[in-house]
Amino acid sequence: MDTPIPLQRELQQTMGINAAEYNLFFSFYALPNIVLPYITGILADVLGRRYSPRECEHRHALIISGGVLAFGQLLLALGVSADSFRVSLCGRFFFGYCLLIPHRAG
Repeated sequence: MDTPIPLQRELQQTMGINAAEYNLFFSFYALPNIVLPYITGILADVLGRRYSPRECEHRHALIISGGVLAFGQLLLALGVSADSFRVSLCGRFFFGYCLLIPHRAG
């Protein structure tokens, strides 16, 4: 789910990227896990805890997470289909972000 290693050769050939650009797929997947907890904490302090994801029901968090996951996967697929490296990276970002939502809600 989080490592596209089996697709490395195919992605590099199809999209015309080198190994360093390919490794950005991993970086963009992990980026939300580094940045967004700080933003979520600040928003919880400013807006109050009732607006933070911890207070929403678990089933809503799973629905949101599923939607973000589908959106990220769609962006990744469209980016690879169109040979657009930037769109693919955006897809990986949302794909990584969707894993944060249920953990913040629990």
